[in-house]
Amino acid sequence: MPKYLFLDWSGDAGFKFGRGSSEYLVLALVSSTHYGQIRRSLVSLRRELGLFSSFEFHYRRTPPRLRVALFDTLAVLPFAAEVLTVHKPSLPPSFARMKETQFYGHFVADLIIRAEPASVDRALLLVDAQRSDVVLVRGIRTAISRILRGAEATYKLKKVKPRPAAEEDGLQIADMIAGAMVDWLEGRGNYLAQVERNLRLWRYQPK
Repeated sequence: MPKYLFLDWSGDAGFKFGRGSSEYLVLALVSSTHYGQIRRSLVSLRRELGLFSSFEFHYRRTPPRLRVALFDTLAVLPFAAEVLTVHKPSLPPSFARMKETQFYGHFVADLIIRAEPASVDRALLLVDAQRSDVVLVRGIRTAISRILRGAEATYKLKKVKPRPAAEEDGLQIADMIAGAMVDWLEGRGNYLAQVERNLRLWRYQPK
């Protein structure tokens, strides 16, 4: 059976705080050994809510009542998520000088090394990105390979591929979790309470 990981994040690589850059970068890595069940449940949820079958659960564009309905549904589904919070103003100045692909790659790799090896080994990692975003995906793949080699890990990913979130429910779940975590950090409610048992939360500490 194919093994999948779904990665998305909320926040950006900018450091112009107060002028549009996000204070937090939150990455969410979703895994499940019963992905078919999750997809069927979201098909049913869209039908129950009167949504188009192609409706995309995107945190910033999803109304509060639909957010609640999604997290209520996720609460009984078999999935796990590793969530990494990065407080960007606390990062050393060197991070502000990184290229965007290097910046994201660094934190994706940091999250992957924290994940359960069994969920990572030989998994296909799907990243929320357009299929043309080969530079970003290549940077993420390189960063992951480097950190796994440095940790002398005996496991490795199968592949890293870009996939638009509109085409993959797992990526939509990752987006909703990352967005909800940012809102919680900034005092705008706690949609994650329903799925707390499914999450492992990490905070990045600069070395």
